[in-house]
Amino acid sequence: MKVTIEGLKIDGITTCIPENIKDLRTLGEEYGQHEVDRIIKSTGIEKIRVADKGTCASDLCAEAARKLFNNLNIDPKEIDGIVFVTETPDYIIPASSVILQNRLGLSTACVAFDVNYGCSGYVYGVYLSSMLVSIGGCRKVLLLVGDVITPFVNKQDRSLRMILGDAGSASIVTKGNDKFSFHIFTDGSGYQALIVPAGGARIPRNSSTCIATERENGNIRSDEDIFMNGLDVFNFAINEAPKSILAAVEQHQWDIQDVQLFGLHQPNYLMIDFIRKKLKLTTDVVPVGMRYTGNTGPASIPLLLTLQHEKFEAEDRLKKVVLSGFGIGLSCASVALTLESTMILDPIIYNKN
Repeated sequence: MKVTIEGLKIDGITTCIPENIKDLRTLGEEYGQHEVDRIIKSTGIEKIRVADKGTCASDLCAEAARKLFNNLNIDPKEIDGIVFVTETPDYIIPASSVILQNRLGLSTACVAFDVNYGCSGYVYGVYLSSMLVSIGGCRKVLLLVGDVITPFVNKQDRSLRMILGDAGSASIVTKGNDKFSFHIFTDGSGYQALIVPAGGARIPRNSSTCIATERENGNIRSDEDIFMNGLDVFNFAINEAPKSILAAVEQHQWDIQDVQLFGLHQPNYLMIDFIRKKLKLTTDVVPVGMRYTGNTGPASIPLLLTLQHEKFEAEDRLKKVVLSGFGIGLSCASVALTLESTMILDPIIYNKN
């Protein structure tokens, strides 16, 4: 699907990351230092951010939202739409977006949506927020995107324990003078490539789903833990992400060589570099930003922007931007837009205490 939506603007973006840092090199005693060094070299991830027990994605996103309200001088009552994109909601029911409406002091006239998406979730969220502003009667939509995924990673599953981190984000989508051009691709035949098998209505938790057993390559996990078929996700991403990016650029009537910044989902260095080379792009326009945070799922794109925004602003790279997420579903979503007038703020460090 390709579409251009006009009359939009992203007023501001910020993120929130947990205070706790896990240095992956300390896992040498558990997995062997050679194996740890090998994984770090291939992923480009040296440290991950880990939320405290009891901290939810909604907590990180709410903190980011409050910072945006303060810095943009927005009265929370002005927000008439909230979209919360996460794979880790507070509860199975009710929707976390409804709880966030109350926590953040938003108007009761606010429309609220939860969206269950990971890697491509930020761009999906921008799309849904844009639709609400364009034809849904909203003036200002609060887009909250994030995961606290580490509790779903088995500590004996080195394939994911050394990759996934926690983060939340907040963005404000409003009416403006810009246009956003989207390309969205979905292939549900690959849903089992990235999944928590048990805990939903299809496979409820029971006495056997919590039992951890040895799986592929010596990794240990239960059916209540997250599983990723890394090769399937990798092959999907390197094949579909370049096509999606090119489609969004074409829809926006840009030449790919004119794009100043490609803000990609940050799964690992190898995947990003492969996509960059396939598109024949230089390293300066395809930044990498997961080295000290890990793969933060749907929050990885806004986290990249907030971690490196001063550099992007100094180099005047925010006029022509493409954001692209790819992975879970399997799905891929890209958007061409400008962030030149967007207020991008440094990440907040979250301390539960």
